[in-house]
Amino acid sequence: MESTRISRKDIEAIVTDGGSLSGMDLQGADLREAHLVGADLSGANLARADLSKAHLYGANLQEADLFKANLAGANLNGTNLQNCNFLGANLDETRLNDATFHRKYMVVNELQAREARKRGDKETERAKLTEARDVYRLLRRALEGQASSKDVGMFFAREMVVTRKLMPLYSPHRWWLKLTDLSFGYGERIGRIIISIMIIIVSSALVYGFEGLRYGDTIIQYGTGESFLETAGNLIYFSTVVFTTVGFGDIVPLGPWNKLVMMLEGFSSLLYMAMLIIAIYKRTMER
Repeated sequence: MESTRISRKDIEAIVTDGGSLSGMDLQGADLREAHLVGADLSGANLARADLSKAHLYGANLQEADLFKANLAGANLNGTNLQNCNFLGANLDETRLNDATFHRKYMVVNELQAREARKRGDKETERAKLTEARDVYRLLRRALEGQASSKDVGMFFAREMVVTRKLMPLYSPHRWWLKLTDLSFGYGERIGRIIISIMIIIVSSALVYGFEGLRYGDTIIQYGTGESFLETAGNLIYFSTVVFTTVGFGDIVPLGPWNKLVMMLEGFSSLLYMAMLIIAIYKRTMER
């Protein structure tokens, strides 16, 4: 990394002339209210730098070290913030609209934890996960009320993921959080909620076929002479009616197990539909 101690005016002049600040050592630099719009600061060392109220609109800060940097009131709208180190940074009133983050919203600290796990270095992995949790919480709070709800929600989901990974492997709470992630994506992943709903409907339908359903004088059950597709269609129809709590009453379950499954499916629908509506509402309101 190139070391430099040039003044703020010289740095602004470089940016104005279209020059690059990529990889520069600007640790502890006084860049208060600096005009760095569109600046290339990728990989720069900005640890403990004072960037309060700096104008960084559209700047490239990819892989920059912002450890304990003061970004209070800075304009980071439209900046590239992929793989930045935000640990200990001051993001009070920092503007972050339309900023670009890692495609999976992972911060560099979590990526470093993954590398440590591959090496078998559990101590470093845990330390980096703890850092990642703090950074996710910092970014989530900074983004609330100004950026899209998706960004806020995804950082919350990542925070929950690393919180889970910091728990003992066989902790019941850890496994509960894992199930919540797979089922709901912590209420932030609409796709996972829809997939979980489809799994419940289809798996319940398959179970209903063993003890059977009554439709008037007809029994809908495996091996009753109907084609498998016709039987499966009727079973899925009934399962969908149960899940959506429509309750037409044209088909009724036979046997105690089917009645138990029907009750469980009906109760689960209350939770999943509520999560789906909330997730869709948040995505809609951000527009």
